[in-house]
Amino acid sequence: MSQKVDAKRIDQFRKDRNLLPYDDIVVAEKMGKDKSSYSKSVNEGPITNDFLKKFYTAFGDDLRGIKMLENPVEKEGADKRLAKLEEQVSLLVQNYGSIVDQIGKLTQCNSMLVSQMHHIAKTMTPLIIDNSAKVDEMLAALDSRKGE
Repeated sequence: MSQKVDAKRIDQFRKDRNLLPYDDIVVAEKMGKDKSSYSKSVNEGPITNDFLKKFYTAFGDDLRGIKMLENPVEKEGADKRLAKLEEQVSLLVQNYGSIVDQIGKLTQCNSMLVSQMHHIAKTMTPLIIDNSAKVDEMLAALDSRKGE
């Protein structure tokens, strides 16, 4: 059988339950219980460790959010963290814009290089063919002198 739950934990559960904006049906469903079983545990007992574990597993995030809004010190800390995150996001957005601009410039430079390479190839091809023909003629002339 389950160990007896400390009265302070039960009091804390009741306070936490009252913070939630949900009716008992929703609470029971989120805990994986039917409403009558949930109501019996809460109203007649016993509230077990297993019951509390299911409750805080289902509503822990909700309760932390609610308590943070009620506690101005935590809220101030959260506000500072939020401001820092917003600043970081703003910086990322600015950097993203800069990166996009740089990619645009690189693309433009790449296009210019490709165009220049095409022009060089177009200009050099006839020169290479002409020089190759001249080299062939010179070699043929050298070969004919060998025989003399």
